[in-house]
Amino acid sequence: MCQCHNYAQGTIQNLEDSRAVTEHMRAKVNLIKNAGYNVPSYMGEFTFYGNMKTWEDGLALFNEAGLNWTTWTYKVQSNNGSWGLYHHKSNSSVNLETHSEERIREIWQGAGISVPNTALLNIVSKYLKEPAKANNLTRKQEDLTNLQEETAQPEKTETEAETETEAETETENESSVTPEISEENKENTENTEKKNTPNPVVIGGIVAAGLACIFGAVIGLKSRGRRPRRPV
Repeated sequence: MCQCHNYAQGTIQNLEDSRAVTEHMRAKVNLIKNAGYNVPSYMGEFTFYGNMKTWEDGLALFNEAGLNWTTWTYKVQSNNGSWGLYHHKSNSSVNLETHSEERIREIWQGAGISVPNTALLNIVSKYLKEPAKANNLTRKQEDLTNLQEETAQPEKTETEAETETEAETETENESSVTPEISEENKENTENTEKKNTPNPVVIGGIVAAGLACIFGAVIGLKSRGRRPRRPV
């Protein structure tokens, strides 16, 4: 929810100028509408001052825009006029520096007593009872439906559907022959490994021949180094 506050004092010199105050509030409402927050909007603080026509025009502006609203404020001192829907008794102000304890107690005991601001209450009640208008400051349901339709996947044409089905069939056929190719590759791999693996019988013969050569060489060396025996 977006909550806004709007007051014309400091901007409008004559706060009793109904047209000027209403247009000041209209500019605020338009600003909220153009911001596109896409959430419910709420004018949480405002006043249309002492001109009751301004209250009529201003509250009608809120309702027409679908803007939620509450006035500032519910209850005020009697000398604050249209700032409150109810007024405290005229003697409800307390001065803690000058009033005695008895006087303070007397005033505070009557704090719950108030009188209605009848002229303002009648206007506010009238616009509170109006049928609720569509909130134009947020997207309507039909706008959201249109957005969903725009972002949804478009339906496939008959030709596109047939093409997709053919592609899926080809993929399935390719998958079905894959195991046969894999078996053939496996057999080729095993044959290659057998060719590249040395024969243990051949290796054993090579080792034995090598050992025999070494043994023979050693015997030969010993024979050449032995002295001939003398005759007895």
